[in-house]
Order: sequence, then structure tokens, then C-alpha cells
Amino acid sequence: MALRRSWSVDAHRRGCPCLICAALPTHAQKGAAGCLSGSCTARCEALASACSAGDTREEPPPRVVVPAEYDNSMDSYAAPLVAAHAEGGTPHPGVLARAMAAVRGPYIAVALYGSQARGTQRVDSDIDVLQVVSTAPGKYSEGDVNVTAYNIDTLREMSASGSLFMLHLCTDGHIVSDPTGVLKRIFDDYRQPPNFAKAIGELAAAARALTVDDSAEYVDGLRKLGIYVARTACYAVLADRGEPEFDPEVVSERLGIPSMARALRMRLESPRHDDLKVLYLALSDLLGRVPPAETTLDSLTVQLLDEFPYASTLMAQVLAGPTEGFEYTALATPPI
Repeated sequence: MALRRSWSVDAHRRGCPCLICAALPTHAQKGAAGCLSGSCTARCEALASACSAGDTREEPPPRVVVPAEYDNSMDSYAAPLVAAHAEGGTPHPGVLARAMAAVRGPYIAVALYGSQARGTQRVDSDIDVLQVVSTAPGKYSEGDVNVTAYNIDTLREMSASGSLFMLHLCTDGHIVSDPTGVLKRIFDDYRQPPNFAKAIGELAAAARALTVDDSAEYVDGLRKLGIYVARTACYAVLADRGEPEFDPEVVSERLGIPSMARALRMRLESPRHDDLKVLYLALSDLLGRVPPAETTLDSLTVQLLDEFPYASTLMAQVLAGPTEGFEYTALATPPI
């Protein structure tokens, strides 16, 4: 039986002001872990108890919404989608149809981003989808379609603050459905900041987690964190130079850092025993010296909370346990 998402994320955030708690995906995990900052243990435990005892109904089956203009034949769904872009630079109709079919529940707008939107996909590339919602943000997958649902107010805040991820969407995104034009307006309102020093600082702080004393206990989660931080740091450095680029292969060529080239390939490879070291050294080569943690992961998470809240919440998700990826949409601090 699955707890409803409103209990597992939204209610937790309403009841607990702690940024670290906001990063943890469920009350049950939060209740077991205890509040890392020591500021809201009782409140979180109470919410965890209410969640465990109060509502254990299964979620209803998702409502799939596929606009008529993307209701292609089954041949389009089954056809090889290596060449995702049709003539004229528009993503392949089959890709658009699969993206829309994967979206669960109501939405305000839907966009495609990543390699399938750029036209640089490989035969095994996933389909990355942005779903704009008014409530219940989150992330989920349907096969090789990965959907990230962002609250519309969060997207507006990210646009106003010059978020790196919003620059990614504005650069590579392809709007699939936007009945009211709200997503286009958010894209149009984006203004790139003078520099990305704040984002780079958060990523450098997060890179310290790769050297924590108890890294062996969290190696899988730290590897995912390191891969995300390495890729995003590359994007941030190029954007800071006024050369925004979000294709990892092009990024690798432009930077010309051999250690980072291996780090960027790591997402496609099986884990190796030295992955954390490789990621740490690559980030040091890119960003300059990254101070080693010289402490445990939980201690580092608390130490960085005030100055680097985004880095701290990423580390908190590693502490929370195994996950397919980071729950950016549940963070109290919007993604960089």
C-alpha cells in the first residue's frame, strides 16, 4: 500500500521549516532518520506517525492525457526514434506522443528537453519531460520517459532568479502543450544573471561530499550526486563564460579537461571502485581546489546548511537512502 504524496512531501514541508527535512522524500524515512539539524525532531516524528497511521490508501491510477494532435498510430510509437527531429527541427511526432502519454494527472503545460529536444540523442537516450503543475510536484518514469513535475510558482521563481536549469529549458526546451501560454511567458521572462558564481559555489560545496569519512556507506548515492554535480558544474562554468551549452559531449570538447571527460561518461558506465575519486579530482580540475570534507556525511550536511543550502539538501537526499535520482522538485530551495 502506498502513502499519498500529499502526506509524504507537501504536508511535511508545511509542518517543518527545516531545509534538510524538505529534501527527504517521505515522512517514514524522515521519522526513522530524525531531524539532522536538531530543530524539529518532535514535529517530524508527529508527522511521520500521522502519515503511517492516517492514510494508507493506494493512489488512483494515473490519468493519461494525450492531446488529439499527438494521438499518432501505434506505428509511430513502435518506430525507432533515433532520428527524433523531423525535417525542420521539430522533435519526431512519436517522441512527442510518448512524452504526452507518460504524463500523469492534470497539467498546466508540458515541454520536452534534453537530447531528444536538441536532436542529439543516441539510440538508447531517454526522453526528458517537464510537466508544469499547480500542486503535487515530483518526478516519475514510464519506461524510458522521465517526467519532472514542477510547481508553476517554483518555475516563475527560477526564471526570476536566473536559474541555470531555466536557462537549460530556454535553450533546449520544446513546448509540447501550453494551452494558456503560461510556460512560454515564463521562458520569455527569463533573464540570464551577470554570472553563475552562486551556482558554482553550491556545486563546489556539494563536491566535498565525495570525500566524507563514511563514503563507503553511501557510495551509490554519492556516485549519483557526483555525476549530477560534475555535469551541472560544467554547464555552470560554460554559462558563466557566456557560452551556454547543455550537450555533455559538446561540453566535454569545449572544456578540454581529460579528467572531466571521463566523469561525464560515467553516467553511461557501470560503477567502478574509484568513481568517487575520479569525480572529485575532475571537479577539482574544473573548479579549483575543493576542500576535502574531513568529517562524516551527516556532519557535513549540517555544517553547510546555512551557507550552501542547495548543496546541503542534495546531501540530505543521499542520507535518506537509495533513490533513482534527486528529488529537486521537493526542495525548499529551488534548483540552481
